[in-house]
Amino acid sequence: MVTIVVPYLGNQGAEVRVKDMKRLYGAAGYTFKRQGKGDHEIWHNERGEVQVFDGKDSDDIDKGLERAMLRRLKPKND
Repeated sequence: MVTIVVPYLGNQGAEVRVKDMKRLYGAAGYTFKRQGKGDHEIWHNERGEVQVFDGKDSDDIDKGLERAMLRRLKPKND
């Protein structure tokens, strides 16, 4: 079992960028699988879980989506 420590990325109103979230997902074992339509990228891990990133690396991620994406990185009880 791998434990991933997810740091708090945002600071006082600053938005988290797509490239920061990709870095976290990469550290969690996700890898780039293929380019999707437009700015979409499809990433997956060895367990078959899929994460789609939308937007350029410099784009901000909405706070609600940020929370949901960080929640997905928390280890599950298997």
